[in-house]
Amino acid sequence: FQFCCSTPCQQQIFAMASQLGVQCPKKFLYFGLKTPIALACQCLLEISGQPYEGKSVAMEEWEELKPKTPTGVLPYAEMPDGTVLAESGAIGRTIAASAGLLGEGKDFMVSEQLAGMTSDLSKKIFEICPTMFTVESFDDPKKAAYADKRAGVLAFIEKFKPMLLPAGDRFTESCLTYGEV
Repeated sequence: FQFCCSTPCQQQIFAMASQLGVQCPKKFLYFGLKTPIALACQCLLEISGQPYEGKSVAMEEWEELKPKTPTGVLPYAEMPDGTVLAESGAIGRTIAASAGLLGEGKDFMVSEQLAGMTSDLSKKIFEICPTMFTVESFDDPKKAAYADKRAGVLAFIEKFKPMLLPAGDRFTESCLTYGEV
């Protein structure tokens, strides 16, 4: 597995310590989809090197599982003490904290800014692009909205570039924070 940037960052991974007294979830459940919602959590779990069980929920399992989830949606994570945590941002930050990947000082602030911007970007993308859940209803008005709003999505992506450090290979000095993942 190749991490985000240079050797010092890779060395940092082996020196990680929990932040905020948080433990890593022992189980993480989400649909078997590669989405911005779950991908950061999955990457953070792998980067953390901590043991966990990942459960990819198949669509045919969802109806039976849905009423058993804390909020009626996925993802959710089961913690070592048996409590259940819902909401992707909370889960991602919990995993990051358990592995010492929240960042500190300015790195923390930049990480949180990136996390917020990425959430905003995801909303913009999902507003105009079909997903496996919406492709059947992707009608002519939605296709027109895609054509009208595509440039705005691309312009929003450009807002990330000036935030890169001068080398252009990362956003923070620590180079491995929740927002960067």
